Amino acid sequence: MAPSGPVDPERLEAGVRMLEGMGLRVTTGKHVLDRAGFLAGADADRAADLRRAWCDPEVRAVVCARGGYGATRLLGLLDWEAMARAEPKILLGSSDITALHQAFAVRLGVATCFGPMPASVLLTGDGGPEPRSHEHLAAALFRDRPLTVRGDTVLAPGRVVAPITGVTSRCSPRCAARRTRLAPGEDRADRGRQRGALPRRSDADPARPGGGPRRGRRDRARLVGGVP
Repeated sequence: MAPSGPVDPERLEAGVRMLEGMGLRVTTGKHVLDRAGFLAGADADRAADLRRAWCDPEVRAVVCARGGYGATRLLGLLDWEAMARAEPKILLGSSDITALHQAFAVRLGVATCFGPMPASVLLTGDGGPEPRSHEHLAAALFRDRPLTVRGDTVLAPGRVVAPITGVTSRCSPRCAARRTRLAPGEDRADRGRQRGALPRRSDADPARPGGGPRRGRRDRARLVGGVP
């Protein structure tokens, strides 16, 4: 399903084939290919697809097709009580989907999966899936063992045990540091707490295709914190 930006049909088809190649049976959301400007359809339709998938007992994982912009607009439209009664399952996505990861942690008390999305360049680019991302995605979905997250720069040497939190930044660091307003439908509680968490930052350049529209800057502002 597509909670954020519009999805390219060819990339989605390639992503579905990739997931089926992993042995999964894939069902796409009713509105996954909708488009309303820079969004994947109307807010209410995207929220309905997400609620329907999460509450469907036959669904084992809800996979977001791509990021972009628009996930925060769904937070006030979701039936959180019905979703809390549903059997927990995997929510997979990254970038703009960070808003849903945080809200699901706070409101539903579930762990979610920050990972590559099937209609993204990382998995369905011209050269095929990026090998390490594909390998780690398969491991996260099918293997019951911890995964090692590796970086290439040490900012402060040492060892820490803490919950991981996510931040998606859509403008310059200076701009990101000033954003304190809530997006429409976003409750301050959705941000959780930040103290004691280990931040993982995902940067998106609004000047790049798929990096998010400048016109939405007022209601996409958000600051997410740690998992309780």
